[in-house]
Amino acid sequence: MFQKILNSLSPKIIITIIILFFLIWIGIYFQWKIVNFIFFLIFVLLIVYPVSSRIPVGAAIVLLVTTVLLMIFKKNDWAETAATWAYYDIIFILAMIISALKNKNLTKNKADF
Repeated sequence: MFQKILNSLSPKIIITIIILFFLIWIGIYFQWKIVNFIFFLIFVLLIVYPVSSRIPVGAAIVLLVTTVLLMIFKKNDWAETAATWAYYDIIFILAMIISALKNKNLTKNKADF
């Protein structure tokens, strides 16, 4: 029965499940808060299942504007949190760009053969 289930799963889903279990283990080991866990999960999912880069860019812009507005209204703790989230989002964008360039180079090399 286990073999039947394993055969029905695609390699991408199996890799995602392995990464998820690894992520849970890392989160427990480092005693992450739920926000850290969610951001790292989004990071991994954006690499495994790429989306248009406009989505994280838009989120980063919104978070940076929110940071400025929170600083104007003297909510410095919230502004710091929003700035941290924007930084994480920029890291997501860079990972997506690197992944897209890597995929583009792989398809280019296949065309050369």
